[in-house]
Amino acid sequence: MFFFRVLVWIACRLSRRGAARVGAALGLLWHALIPVRRRHVRASIRACLGYDTRTARQVARRVYRNLGVNALEFLRLPLLRDPRAVKDFIDTRELTKVDALLARGRGLLVLTAHFGNWELLAASQALAGYEIAVVTKTMKATRINAFWMKHRAQTGLSLLPASGSGRALIETLKRGASVGFVLDQHTPGGVVVDFFGRPAATTSGLARLHEISGAPLVPAFLVRTDLCSHRILIGDEIPFTREATREQTVCTMTQKYTHALEAMVRAHPDQWLWLHRRWKVV
Repeated sequence: MFFFRVLVWIACRLSRRGAARVGAALGLLWHALIPVRRRHVRASIRACLGYDTRTARQVARRVYRNLGVNALEFLRLPLLRDPRAVKDFIDTRELTKVDALLARGRGLLVLTAHFGNWELLAASQALAGYEIAVVTKTMKATRINAFWMKHRAQTGLSLLPASGSGRALIETLKRGASVGFVLDQHTPGGVVVDFFGRPAATTSGLARLHEISGAPLVPAFLVRTDLCSHRILIGDEIPFTREATREQTVCTMTQKYTHALEAMVRAHPDQWLWLHRRWKVV
């Protein structure tokens, strides 16, 4: 843990722009020197977006650059304990849409992805005074996981495990709070939906929670507008609709959520986590 504390100390001594530049440089070095997943990233960009090889490589470089900046911004979270600091570099005007939905009194389901700086998206809402719980996985590396969880919790986030937290999620929504749900990772045994014209196994948990809770659901993303500035985008509400069977309902709703994610990735392809092996369905 001492190593992580040193990293945080160093990152917090840099200016916001200085940290962003260091992060961008580290991301580009990662792309250039560590070939793990690089070929996969380029191939996925070409297959999904129809880009030529040169364009796919340019987008891939920007993907790694964004991830490097994300890392430095994450380390600097302790500097954001004052909500006013968030508004200095994040345009939060669209959070008024969240206020209107929360006023219904049923809580709010927030659909998002590993897009932009997804950690900062959740943290900025917590720092702005919204009660929000995030469904999260546990890393196998225990020390890294402990640092990651503690660092996120400092902003006021509630962190709930991806499995076994159904009752806690319902209670969170009943309190009128928000639940953040990331839906862009491969889920073994999940419902298979279309994502960029390719079959992708996706968790059915969000659709089932949407049905049981009756809470409104909106897509939300933090889009990077320049090296160290962001804008929160809140999409249109995705209403829950029922099909002939529950299985069909879950599949239809999960497809709707996935289409919302795909539209955002198409609009900003360099801000999605293409490193993940999303398409494992044969």
